[in-house]
Amino acid sequence: EIPASLASASDGVVNLPAIVITLVCASVLIGGIKLSSRVNQIVVAIKLSVVALVIIVGIAHVKTSNWTPFIPPSQPSAGADASVWKPPLITSIFGLEPAVFGIAGVIAGAAIVFFAFIGFDVVATTAEE
Repeated sequence: EIPASLASASDGVVNLPAIVITLVCASVLIGGIKLSSRVNQIVVAIKLSVVALVIIVGIAHVKTSNWTPFIPPSQPSAGADASVWKPPLITSIFGLEPAVFGIAGVIAGAAIVFFAFIGFDVVATTAEE
């Protein structure tokens, strides 16, 4: 166990684990492109092994009874508001009744995830520049 004075800069003098990680990364970079590429390949292999292990172990815990209904039927929204600001834009444009679940819910969820990823990508690209 690392003493508190070396484990965190807020509780002690220095953050020794952060210094060690920084020195290891710096030494890999100093080692050159070939060493950096090999370390990257090893880390990727470890990540893929962990993902494969989670999938293999998770297959035993799948309950196919949870798959029905795969897409729940559409239901009216409980707090349906008459204003144009509350419901999704597509329901306002086409005059549809605000609803949850169903194909529209799947598409709305996919759109939220898509735009969240695009937002993250924009932030990451801007930070890189």
